[in-house]
Amino acid sequence: MAAGLTVLLLGWLVLSAVGFVGDQFARSATLSWITVLVFGAGLLAVLWRVWREVRSFQQLRKVDALRALLSQDDAPVAPARAVALARLGFLHHLPDLNVAHKAVAAAPDELNRPGFVGGPNC
Repeated sequence: MAAGLTVLLLGWLVLSAVGFVGDQFARSATLSWITVLVFGAGLLAVLWRVWREVRSFQQLRKVDALRALLSQDDAPVAPARAVALARLGFLHHLPDLNVAHKAVAAAPDELNRPGFVGGPNC
């Protein structure tokens, strides 16, 4: 039902926008092209935001995969390390990224899993 309402709402918005731009063309060529540019910029901004949301959800799936790898008591550390290092590549805006990268790369292959809470310094 939500998908149907979304299609209905988006269809109504598109038809209203096309009608509005058509009315502007009937009034003035300059005003109509300004309207097309404004609607185009708005549409590009919305599409850019949708694209960023889709990428964010994909990144969250990778974080969930890393959590699943780390939650297993008998799982090897190497696959989790590979996923973590790949994830750090997308976090280029962090101030201490080099420190985090070195720490993940230097993590031991075997952890004392039964009592492991987060490391010896936690």
